[in-house]
Amino acid sequence: IPIFFIMTGVRLDLKSLFANKTALALIPILVACFIIAKLPTTLIYRRRFNARNSFAGGFLTVTTITLVLPPLQVAKNLHAITSTQSDAFILAAVIVCVLAPIVFNSTYKLNKEDLVKERVVIVGANTLTVPVAQQLSHNWYVVRMLTDNQDNYKTFNSEVNDLKYIEEIDEQALDAGKYFDTDVMVLGFRNDNKNYQMAVLAKKHGVKRVIASVQNPKVSTDHIDELNRLGVEIFNSFVVQNSVLRSLIESPSVFEMLMSAHSGLFEVTIHNQRYVGIELRSLPFIDQITVSRIYRKHKPISPSGDTVLEYGDHILYTGPYEIVNEVRKRLGRRG
Repeated sequence: IPIFFIMTGVRLDLKSLFANKTALALIPILVACFIIAKLPTTLIYRRRFNARNSFAGGFLTVTTITLVLPPLQVAKNLHAITSTQSDAFILAAVIVCVLAPIVFNSTYKLNKEDLVKERVVIVGANTLTVPVAQQLSHNWYVVRMLTDNQDNYKTFNSEVNDLKYIEEIDEQALDAGKYFDTDVMVLGFRNDNKNYQMAVLAKKHGVKRVIASVQNPKVSTDHIDELNRLGVEIFNSFVVQNSVLRSLIESPSVFEMLMSAHSGLFEVTIHNQRYVGIELRSLPFIDQITVSRIYRKHKPISPSGDTVLEYGDHILYTGPYEIVNEVRKRLGRRG
């Protein structure tokens, strides 16, 4: 195949082509046709990019010399076109391949793309939830908290950036404050029944992720079953403590990694189309992180360098804090 393309260029007879006025006049027409044929792709790019960058991307697709040469060879063998006409097609394709990248580079404008922060609403302010709100990185999350306990509000108001006191937290109050408009809702009341009721309401209003604290082992199994059926994630501090202790006994290195001040275990969801369809080894920062697991459609995948990334993949990785934000910014940015 490479030899075929090389020899096609070698056999290009420019002297005869420039001597033939009819074939020479055909070149600008062919260039225009190549461009017009591919510009409709701009309409597809408009779904995701602005008009300027959509035009630039559509123009870049004009470079189609590899699709032009084989049909020309077949046409010549069938005597459907002359060698001079074929040369006109080839030269027009070459001109387009030179012109299109120039137009793209001069037209495309790199927009400032900010990382879309994940919105978190924490219902219930206490010694369990407030430290979590404080520790969530402000570079990755926008955290809002609310409580119906006035004493807790007075205690923690100065510790949390966005803490609201609502005398009675119910569906109407949450809806009025647009608290259901969030990516993650954490229900951290000390009362498990309140957490259950709020979790059902949150799912009713379409909150994607709901995390409910359930501390009392005597909570009705019917409630637990319903929360599981609705897709609510249940947090139980007793179970977590047991898991941490078991991890410390069985895998001290993993526990040390989780508690380390220099590195940690992180998760990012691929939303950036730029990294969809490429192999894991091709990530520009792969030499600085270690990917331990990929979850695709809620199923774990053991990653390898050949693993092809898909949109929506959840990647669990470890690495120094210095690179973590860059990984999240690149992979998690929608675009």
